[in-house]
Amino acid sequence: LAYAVQADVGFDQLHHHELAHEWWGNLVTNADWKDAWLHEGFGTYAQALYAEDLRGEDAYHGYMQALRGMILNRLPVAPREIGSSNEMFERPHDIYMKGAWVLHTLRYLIGKEALARAMRLMAYPHTDTENLPRCQCRFVATDDFVRIAQDVAGMDLGWFFEVYVRQPALPQVRVDRNGPTARISWLVPDELPFPMPLVIAVDGEERTLRLDDGWAEVTVEPTAEIVIDPRRLILMRRQ
Repeated sequence: LAYAVQADVGFDQLHHHELAHEWWGNLVTNADWKDAWLHEGFGTYAQALYAEDLRGEDAYHGYMQALRGMILNRLPVAPREIGSSNEMFERPHDIYMKGAWVLHTLRYLIGKEALARAMRLMAYPHTDTENLPRCQCRFVATDDFVRIAQDVAGMDLGWFFEVYVRQPALPQVRVDRNGPTARISWLVPDELPFPMPLVIAVDGEERTLRLDDGWAEVTVEPTAEIVIDPRRLILMRRQ
């Protein structure tokens, strides 16, 4: 199955995935097939969240890493053009696994609590709806989730979703070293803006870099080892 990790994770993945649809899908329905990741990506990510609840944060990260190897990056997760169900489900690995990784990376960017709040608001946009019978349904698009996430995080996230769901290729990091200076740069498809902060480890010591303009320079020993995103929290192309 496209959304199943081939390992014993302590629960029935198929059962859990479909239960996620019972909660998520019955409350939130994509208005068009081009936004099918709002079902499948969120449902797949719910499996990782359950692994975390069941066995802790290491299980969560292990689950996400298992999903990472199945991402193909062939087509956009949420194309702007209208597509049929057949067209969207020709790309199941990306609307499932990449969709889940978009949420994983968003959690890194805005924080665990903010992501949880955004996901809950996507299902229950008004507090009074939380107490209604669990049969109400609303139709949504990717832009609805973008708006909610931005409101919760208090920051512009248009650039984030433009790179991760509107086109297929992944960003990657380039490291240029000149003596004690290392220039860390994002290489982004079509030179799209991508001010993603980045954690690096220099000889095992972590540093967080702001890359507001897509790059930053750090001073390091010429022989120092630099590891990019050592905890693998960002969806990126790796060498």
